Order: sequence, then structure tokens, then C-alpha cells
Amino acid sequence: MSVRTVLACAGMVISASVLSACSDGGLGAFGGDGGGDANAPRIEPFLWADRPAYCAFLPSGTKFNPGDKSTWEFVFVTTPKPGLPVAASPAVMQIDGEQVILSRNLMAPGSDLQTWVYREDGSMLEVELKLEQPAAEVGGVTHGPQNATLRIRGPVKGPAMEVRGGCGL
Repeated sequence: MSVRTVLACAGMVISASVLSACSDGGLGAFGGDGGGDANAPRIEPFLWADRPAYCAFLPSGTKFNPGDKSTWEFVFVTTPKPGLPVAASPAVMQIDGEQVILSRNLMAPGSDLQTWVYREDGSMLEVELKLEQPAAEVGGVTHGPQNATLRIRGPVKGPAMEVRGGCGL
């Protein structure tokens, strides 16, 4: 097992502990417009308990217990890959019942340190994760858990989902 994988696994356990302490929090005044087309593809929670993750976000208000892996239902995770910087890790999501792999799209309109855009290769599917506080780099350490919104940007803009999580926790 490589040092990077061991660090990622350790990060997942620490992230799980931190998320459990704050998984009942809401977004308060932060959030998106909530609008969007109700017919857009649906973001769905999925179980992610036995593989490393660098970033992990779950729906706000979700009950999360680090000691009970059946509660590890996330809506957005990034997975470390050998040879890639951890911040460039691909994202995994479940959309309309299908698990999809997304890559960062740094050139997308509006993409910055607070608004991260990911795209499925060979598809029009594009997702936006908008953090409450910007990170030092896209996909990088968030310096603690934080509120965010997650939404489908394309092919049709979907409604914003309130999420909570972080990267490198």
C-alpha cells in the first residue's frame, strides 16, 4: 500500500469524525438560489465506506456516525489516484441511479477557488460545488468542514442541494 493511499485512508477516518460532529448543521444564510429545472438529472446519496476519499460531502442535516459505515452516504467524493496531485483527484457522484466519474474543469465559466466545476468525459454532464469559503486551490484542503451547494450545471441547470463536508480533513 503506498504512502499516498495510507494518508488518504487516514484522512477519510479523520474526515468521518469531523463530519459527525457537524453533520446536523444547515446552511443558514449561505446557499444557492435553489432554482433550476426540476427535470434536471438527480443527484443521489451513495454509500462510500471502503475506499479512500480526499473530499467528501453529504447532504446537510444527514445523520452521520463515523462508527457506523452504513451512514456513510455521500453525494460527492474525490478519489486519490496514483500519479495525480490529490487536489486533481476525480470526483464520484451518483446521478439518476448511475455512479459517474467527473474531472475538474478549470476552464468552465465561473470556476474559481470557491466554485468548483467537474465534468463527465465525453458527456454534457457538468456539476458545480460552491463552497461557503474558498479553498487555497481547486480541490484542495478546505481547512475544516464547511457548508456548500451542489448542483447539476449541464446539460440542464438543476436545483441547488445544500451539502456539508470538506477536503483533506
